[in-house]
Amino acid sequence: MELISLVKKKKCKEAIELIKGGSNLNFVDENGCTCLHYASSGGMSAFIIAAAQNGVNIEKRDKKGQSPLDLAVAMKDAVVLELLCSFGSLVTVKDWAFVGVDVDDLNKTDQNIMRTLINQIEREAENYYGKNAFEVCYVNPADEIVKFTDVTLNTDNISIGFFLYCSKIMPEYTDISMHLGSEYQIFSDVFEIKTWGDTPKFLKLQISVLGIVENNQLAVIMPLEGYVEGNIADQAITDGEHAEEYTELDINIDLTRIKMAKFVILSKLRQEVFDVTQEAIKIIPQSERRAEIHIPEGSFKSPGKLMLNVANTNDWNNAETVLFTNVIDLTMHNNVQPEKPVTVKLPLHSPTVDVDDLIIIASHNDIPQTGNDWEICSTNIEIEGNIVSFCAEHFTR
Repeated sequence: MELISLVKKKKCKEAIELIKGGSNLNFVDENGCTCLHYASSGGMSAFIIAAAQNGVNIEKRDKKGQSPLDLAVAMKDAVVLELLCSFGSLVTVKDWAFVGVDVDDLNKTDQNIMRTLINQIEREAENYYGKNAFEVCYVNPADEIVKFTDVTLNTDNISIGFFLYCSKIMPEYTDISMHLGSEYQIFSDVFEIKTWGDTPKFLKLQISVLGIVENNQLAVIMPLEGYVEGNIADQAITDGEHAEEYTELDINIDLTRIKMAKFVILSKLRQEVFDVTQEAIKIIPQSERRAEIHIPEGSFKSPGKLMLNVANTNDWNNAETVLFTNVIDLTMHNNVQPEKPVTVKLPLHSPTVDVDDLIIIASHNDIPQTGNDWEICSTNIEIEGNIVSFCAEHFTR
């Protein structure tokens, strides 16, 4: 009862101290209200965060059948409404005061409330089917914070405690794919980070994502909200009978302008560009690290840029290997063709193939359409160990 009394008087700091001392958050008064009801109608966002972190029942209804969310909607408190929705509060029919009304016809406050409720309805479906996970916690500077077993917060730069909300949503339950170009593939869940209180200027996270980014791909951090950047820290395989490949990424979130971020990790094909002159050059691409391209002296009359792409083909093979190397695409930026044969060395998917059974096919078309766009490249094919070498007399144009 003391906790409810403090909340009704809006003594936020004292009430939070009681929470830390183990006060009963779900005690109800004569009106059937918990401390969260009064905090929601009183706009006490800091208390709500602390209560949520300590397990308050956000769905408890008073004697009038009202939940804390209902009270936030009645008060038109967009901040409290967003908080309660973030913590998983359910939207009921009575919350839809504006059903059938064009959102754009409402005033700005009502627009924000309506859109928050609509977003929460969609999120509830994700929660119900287990496609959305979220946690909230208080960050102590000395603690190691791990969320969902695959998100770790680095606390080296944190000197004051604050509240942290972290959620992740399966991308299939978002509209992200509609906004991506054909060169991108979704690589991770959609992560959302929110902070309250005395937050630091930035957060450092380490995220583990199932799967690996291949050598011919790049990882791209796509911010949906806020300011996020990052890079791959490591790729590894777990131990045990059911070993899994995973990628670890270091993520930096700038909180100086907005105290939240929403992002997804994408992959895209890596395109490499090399400077080519009249001199001989040996190229070892990052996207196929055991490959080599040997361009002899005098192959080009003037300097230019060589663009290189690699496409993986091993997944196309089933019980029988048919494609023995990845596809390599070589293009000069001005479509100039080499005047001398260029030696290409590629790693084989299988070392059991005999040179007499191997056929190298090539095309000078950027997008081959028919079988007539391909030709057999039969000059100087050799196999040494797990490497096949051959001569290419033209590049893509």
